[in-house]
Amino acid sequence: MATLSNPTFQIDPLTGIPYDNAIVPRKKIKEVQDEKLFQEFDDEVATSSETRFIAYLYKNDNFQGESLSIEEGIVTLDLWGFDDETSSIQIEGNAQWAFYRDTWFQGNPVILGSGNYTLTQLEQLGINDSISSLRRVGGSVWY
Repeated sequence: MATLSNPTFQIDPLTGIPYDNAIVPRKKIKEVQDEKLFQEFDDEVATSSETRFIAYLYKNDNFQGESLSIEEGIVTLDLWGFDDETSSIQIEGNAQWAFYRDTWFQGNPVILGSGNYTLTQLEQLGINDSISSLRRVGGSVWY
């Protein structure tokens, strides 16, 4: 006479799904692995977008007129038609930016942190319509 024994179930370490030793749901494991991979990617993208550091330059006061958004550094704003043309700035993210009067980061920089800077504020700092290059402190540079 044959006797039935209770099957031995285990928990798959990748999926958390219980399975019988005799039946390994490979397709399901692959689906869950893919799902976890996509979730990790989505989490990474969400984290990186939350930590973006952007400087927006505007040709006119109060964040009006043509604008240029910068995520790293630029050795000369002349290529984008912004050399000595910036009259207001918005900085997003918890980073500091160095603004230079000359190309290739020459001269003494004016360091600005997160916030909004109008024409009046840029005049007080001595950089209204006189920025030629900029870079995020600790960031990369576009040549």
